[in-house]
Amino acid sequence: MNHYQVAVIGGGISGVSFAQKAANQGLSTVVIEKNNQLGGCIETIVSSKAPSFWLEMGAHTVYNSYHHLIAYCQQNRTINHLQKRQKQPFKLMSKDGCITSILSELNLIRAGVGWPLFNLIKANDKTVSQYFSFLFGQRNYQETLQYCFNAVLCQKSQNFPAEFLFKKRQKNKAYPRSFTFKNGMQSLFCHLDSKEYDLKLDHECHKICYRNGLWHIQTSKEDFYSEKLLLATPWHITQALLAQINHPIATLHYQPKKSIIHTAGIILDKSQTSHIKPLAGIIGVEQDFYAMVSRDVIDHPDYRGFSIHFHDINTPIQTLITHFLAKLAIKKTAVIDIHHKQNIVPMYHAKHKTFLDALYQLLHKESQLYLSGNYFTRLAMEDCVRQSHQEYDRLITNLSYE
Repeated sequence: MNHYQVAVIGGGISGVSFAQKAANQGLSTVVIEKNNQLGGCIETIVSSKAPSFWLEMGAHTVYNSYHHLIAYCQQNRTINHLQKRQKQPFKLMSKDGCITSILSELNLIRAGVGWPLFNLIKANDKTVSQYFSFLFGQRNYQETLQYCFNAVLCQKSQNFPAEFLFKKRQKNKAYPRSFTFKNGMQSLFCHLDSKEYDLKLDHECHKICYRNGLWHIQTSKEDFYSEKLLLATPWHITQALLAQINHPIATLHYQPKKSIIHTAGIILDKSQTSHIKPLAGIIGVEQDFYAMVSRDVIDHPDYRGFSIHFHDINTPIQTLITHFLAKLAIKKTAVIDIHHKQNIVPMYHAKHKTFLDALYQLLHKESQLYLSGNYFTRLAMEDCVRQSHQEYDRLITNLSYE
């Protein structure tokens, strides 16, 4: 029988960071992942058509304020492969397809009036639209800033709770302000000690139940049993699994919905795109994409890479790509390779804090069940790892009472 002290469902950064700490504590641990690799929303593609070039299809940046994630990288020695990101500008693509700077589209006098208030007026109980329209002006928000926030969140941000958008964190100046790794963000999962915990890839979880002091986990390939269970899956999957056992968390009010993002990763011949100056990315204003994130921040002598995060719409992805390339006057001959990926991120309800308070109240009554993911305090990788560390601490505390 596949019996473990700890089972983790979900092999993204939330699940793996928890599993690593549990295994290092000497607890027999298994990570169950439905895909054929670890990573979740973190995926770095490498094309056989462009040797030595990689491109991100999801998360793309580590900041020196990500203390929990940096500690994880230090433990796995991933930090030894740190690659500083070069500073490049983000641009806007206007409704008519013109590329402009963000500042040029703002009323700087009105924005300047609100800037000193940013750190003084709290965003409690306000939506992004309410808070930033008040701070920087209705016109600045409606015509420019809302699209910047859409790009950050990869979703329509108007009703997103403003207090969960940004968080001021202390910077660790021993590291560059922003960085990635020499082989991309997938490196976060490439230096793990496989002896620490068992890893089961291509195992989709179908059902969970708890009886006689054990979790019974049914997957597409085999069953597992564990004393403790961490669900490190997207909220809609976590909610569905909890509903199977009639857990009250599954019926909480103001649950996150899901934003489906269709990402196209395009690798380009650098010599045929010289008309586009190096940039960090492009934010779409009334476009069919939230943002394009560029690989220009990690320069390559032969190739460029653009990852375009399209809305969840019915237009075929190839048509979207064709339209995007045309807007930037990129010839078909410049395209070396194209990859597709679908990501799902949570859309917090305006009353997300009410949801969280109720969730924590119920969760802290549990000694066998643990939850982590990007639906707690923020969407960033740092917040995922932080939540997993908090749940690990709760696990160890509960074990000390048994």
